[in-house]
Amino acid sequence: MTGSFRTLADELRFMGVLNDKKLYEAVCKVDRRDFVLPKYRDLAKYDRVLPSLEEGGRILSTSTQPSLAIEMIKLLKILKGSKVLDIGTGTGYATAIMAAAYMDSYIIGVEWLPSLVDTALKNFKKYDLRNVEVHSGDGYNGCILHAPFDRIISMVAPSDISPFWFRQLKVGGILVSPVFINALYTPVITCEKTTERDLLCKKSIDAVFIPMEHHSDNSFPLKISEMHFELSKNSLICKSSR
Repeated sequence: MTGSFRTLADELRFMGVLNDKKLYEAVCKVDRRDFVLPKYRDLAKYDRVLPSLEEGGRILSTSTQPSLAIEMIKLLKILKGSKVLDIGTGTGYATAIMAAAYMDSYIIGVEWLPSLVDTALKNFKKYDLRNVEVHSGDGYNGCILHAPFDRIISMVAPSDISPFWFRQLKVGGILVSPVFINALYTPVITCEKTTERDLLCKKSIDAVFIPMEHHSDNSFPLKISEMHFELSKNSLICKSSR
């Protein structure tokens, strides 16, 4: 194996994050420099979040810190043949890692900004990733065209759990997403759909993500380590917690 980004992969393995052979090989294969703005390319080998789109001095999209992206992918527990919905694809770095590591699964990305969709598609083509596609749209609505999904992952933070994601997730499926508490705190939660009406969630990682456009007006009520949600009409209601 002659991966161009072995240095980053080895750092993550030394940190104890990258102990999965498939994910290690994927990080070696996918050159993160292709997924960040040109002025940040020299920093892409480091385990840090980097801008991938800026406009008028405002950061509109980032390449997630590699160690965080890997930890979130591991929480998904992707199985052979899994169909994965990827929300907030951006330029496609975390998506490309998933696609390269799990070639026998299929990844459907949804990205709000059309210009990033074009960039992601070019990146997937460069790495000959044929088990991934990406569409332009509001990720909060999921992707009904390809539902249901075995796994759902989001790289942007909504202020609630989208009922569209819940409906499009199979029973027994896993959802991993940051949730918006405030601008400086968007912890990652891991959820399992236990029945057609129930979702069991727990906090997994403390993190900071970009809020989801048009869907981060409120604050997610995360005050405990575990929460049980139930589908009621068109929303998910917290029924119990501990």
